[in-house]
Amino acid sequence: MVKDTPTVFFKVLAFALFFKLSSFCWQSGEKKSDGDHKKAIAEYFKPRAEWNAKWQIILENIAEAEGLKVEENELEELAKAEAEKTGISVAKLVKYYNDTNRIEVLLEEKVINFLKSNNKIVEVDADKKVKEKKGKQK
Repeated sequence: MVKDTPTVFFKVLAFALFFKLSSFCWQSGEKKSDGDHKKAIAEYFKPRAEWNAKWQIILENIAEAEGLKVEENELEELAKAEAEKTGISVAKLVKYYNDTNRIEVLLEEKVINFLKSNNKIVEVDADKKVKEKKGKQK
């Protein structure tokens, strides 16, 4: 089940891409029209943006289906460990984690760890797989 979250995500992603595009065009110093720069940069970033959007949808759905979430006490535990190392107060670190979406990073780590522990990873020789696939197509 896909929520409305991806719609918001795509809007944020579009803004981020536009920002990157603008800065890239400014830094390149080439004498192309703004439209040419935008098209070139959009083509360059499009595959990664699509991959990121798909991964975000998959991540959210796995987390929801498996009941994976980051609790406030987990942020506090992380902040306590970091506070001992850095001397920054726990409250400041928790606020920083909330302001910088650290919860999303921790949730992604939980999903990846869940996938690793609940799947059998098999290493595959890419060249061999391609040859096998071509052989089946004939």
